[in-house]
Amino acid sequence: MQATTEHHGYLREEELVERLMATIPERWPHVGRARSAVLMREVDCYQGRADVVRAVFPVSRCPRRANEISELLVHPSAARVLARLHARAPRSETFLEGATGLSRPVLRQRIRQLVDSGLVRATSRGLLLRRAGGAMPEPEIWSFEAKLSKWRRALYQAMQYRGFSHRAVVVMPANRAAAALANLERFRRLGVGLVLRDAAGCRVAHWPPKTAPFSRALFNIAVGRALGAFCSPGDRRQTPATARNSSIASNHCPRWLASDPASKAAPAFSSRA
Repeated sequence: MQATTEHHGYLREEELVERLMATIPERWPHVGRARSAVLMREVDCYQGRADVVRAVFPVSRCPRRANEISELLVHPSAARVLARLHARAPRSETFLEGATGLSRPVLRQRIRQLVDSGLVRATSRGLLLRRAGGAMPEPEIWSFEAKLSKWRRALYQAMQYRGFSHRAVVVMPANRAAAALANLERFRRLGVGLVLRDAAGCRVAHWPPKTAPFSRALFNIAVGRALGAFCSPGDRRQTPATARNSSIASNHCPRWLASDPASKAAPAFSSRA
């Protein structure tokens, strides 16, 4: 994302993203019992580079062999193979070769790595199944695109993020969002959220519903990146022990956008995710 200079009191895009990273509530999206969240910046999953990505895991501790799984899944070929496997429908090597377009040597290498990592198992007949359970905990992924203007470009980029995200949101200054508001139906139709911000606060023009990512392979890559951040020593992880209750409603402003970092108190809000 290219930074834009300050104009009429608005932040540069870079500053807007930094504020988003710094003030997002510790418990947003919701972090319930035995769950953790991680916040990432400039996440590239081969379908655009999201300014901010929030991943909420159904576990509170780094899973066993998570680093190995993370390093494996960020490879598109491994993500594609795993995407073609199911927990109850065994697949043959021949099927995977045709479905993924990988050469036989590369395919066999990825199969071996996926089996060794515990994500895949082979049947007695040599067929392959994806292991069900907690070998790879799947997070809920939210992606954000911050733009001072050019709502069409922002909407297009957010749509790309739906390839690997459950929700995608565009964040814009309120005084520059007239055209976006006039085309709000496009955001609704494409399943992308729109949040407006000005000096007085912000409001949610449209909150996107949770949907499955368009591409299972791209989602696997995103999970790999999120696992790497989740289990790294310097991650931005929040757990139930440190999180506070917070949620979002379609007609209320999330605290992480409404509050000024210089202010000691932020306006309260109530919501549901």
